Amino acid sequence: MKTSTLTTIVIACITTGCAGDSSDSRGSDTMTSVTPTTVNTTDSMTTVDETTEGPDSETDTDGGSETESPTETTADPSDTDSTDTDPTDTDPTDTDPTSDTDEPPPSCGDGVVDDGEECDDGNEVDDDACTNTCSLPVCGDGVTNGDEECDDGNDDDSDACLTSCVAATCGDGQIQADVEACDDMGESAECNSDCSLAACGDAILNLSAGEECDDGNEENTDECVAECLLATCGDGYVHEGVEFCDGGSCSDQCDGYAAYCADILANDPNTPNGMYTIDPDGNEGNEPYEVYCDMSAGGHTVYATTHNWGEWGNNMTIVIRDRLNPGLGQQADWSATCQLFNTTNYVGSWKNTGQTYSLPQYQVYADSQNYWQNEATQLFPNLTYNDILILQDSNSPGCWAHYAEPGSLQSLGSPGGNGYAFCRNGQQASKRYHIYLCL
Repeated sequence: MKTSTLTTIVIACITTGCAGDSSDSRGSDTMTSVTPTTVNTTDSMTTVDETTEGPDSETDTDGGSETESPTETTADPSDTDSTDTDPTDTDPTDTDPTSDTDEPPPSCGDGVVDDGEECDDGNEVDDDACTNTCSLPVCGDGVTNGDEECDDGNDDDSDACLTSCVAATCGDGQIQADVEACDDMGESAECNSDCSLAACGDAILNLSAGEECDDGNEENTDECVAECLLATCGDGYVHEGVEFCDGGSCSDQCDGYAAYCADILANDPNTPNGMYTIDPDGNEGNEPYEVYCDMSAGGHTVYATTHNWGEWGNNMTIVIRDRLNPGLGQQADWSATCQLFNTTNYVGSWKNTGQTYSLPQYQVYADSQNYWQNEATQLFPNLTYNDILILQDSNSPGCWAHYAEPGSLQSLGSPGGNGYAFCRNGQQASKRYHIYLCL
């Protein structure tokens, strides 16, 4: 508590009668004494105790009385009592109506960075330098800010937004679910550059997978063949408009077939036995033939055709074999050759009376002539009747018609006129071409 003692001295001078004594007939003057006044000041209340003696009355001889009250108070100029109304007083107890006593508490968004806040820009824009939660933007906060392409706030790298806040794209090394099948950050043997799985035939060239081309189709006659390789001579596929043939008995330049099996074997000594295509008269002649090549015997060309030869036998297979060099006919050759075509050696008797196969009125004449002209001599252009050895009678294993008297087989080129085929011992039948009759 502050205590201030304010002493007020009041001097009253009543001039009337100041010069005489108290017994002056003019009456008596009255002097009023004022005791000190004590002012007690607290923070909330001020109490003034004032004790005043009763006024001394001075009776004027004129019959009037005069009373003086304390009329002067001197205040200490240093007094800062809270009851003062000095407008500069900042005491919180002042009741100045202009003072603000209802300020709001600190909050995010008030534009002032308070404790616990990283920033506070006072706006409601969430994608600027300060988020609406008064935190600095970071990748993963779920808000796309600054240089971020996206921000989905999760740790999943298989969705549209990576954890680096970059939009998912093919080539980023992350497989985007339901969008990419793979992502090797570029082309690889298993993954195309568009993030699809590599496969020959997908029409996407993938050099890493060993593809030379990929036209997206299954055609093997164009410039891109199976396994996505460029068409080349020797790949086994005939490039339409470019190659005449390819593989097997085709030439090294793919411009034509070999003439005979011996030519194929000469080109590759390791060529196995089997069916091959040959073209004895070249590309400009007859169509190529498919023949059996007996490579184990030195490259023999073996050709067979089946027909209903009437008296020769129903569905008889006639086989003509190139011996390469003139040789003797053997019974074992007959059986072995027929077996190549799942047939057996001829079991009938070669019927020839000198007229049966010689006269044009018989159907067998026309059939045998067609065989000779359109197959035998087409296959072996230099073939003549004198070059052939024919097994004519299975009942006489040593009997071969290696040559015929005039007119015996005119359909096969025998000289005209009557005649017959006769047998000679096998060792005498040394011919370049052997003809076998099989059933």
